Amino acid sequence: AALGGLAGAYVDQKQKEYASLEDQLDSVISDAKAKNAQAKDLTATMQTVLDQHKRELTRLRSGVKKGTATQAELDAELASARADKDVMDKAVSGTRENLKIFTDARTSLKAKATTAQDRARVGQLDREIRTLSGRVDTMSGVVNNLTRRI
Repeated sequence: AALGGLAGAYVDQKQKEYASLEDQLDSVISDAKAKNAQAKDLTATMQTVLDQHKRELTRLRSGVKKGTATQAELDAELASARADKDVMDKAVSGTRENLKIFTDARTSLKAKATTAQDRARVGQLDREIRTLSGRVDTMSGVVNNLTRRI
């Protein structure tokens, strides 16, 4: 329910800022593109962090067996990986909230789209929403991959 309120407040703000539906849609599309770029960067960073933890955990687990690393070193790396997983979980949740806001905004704005141009803009917004949804899935996959290793 709170997210629905956020989406409603978001659309209300766009309606206050822009008189025409065309401008409202353009602004929402611009916001969605910005969130997509942000999510793309986050995903790349998350993948890098995952790869680093995978390498280090593999090295330390092997080292503990061989006697070249200590359990304390492995425990410290596991704690670091868990802390990073918590940060990643928050990033996924935030991106998922953005996706919900854009999806709800799209529903609200599509109902008002009567011209071909406005419907085309709704189509653009749909593409941005699909892209963001895919990024949420990818980010969730990175978190799940890290979770399996800790």
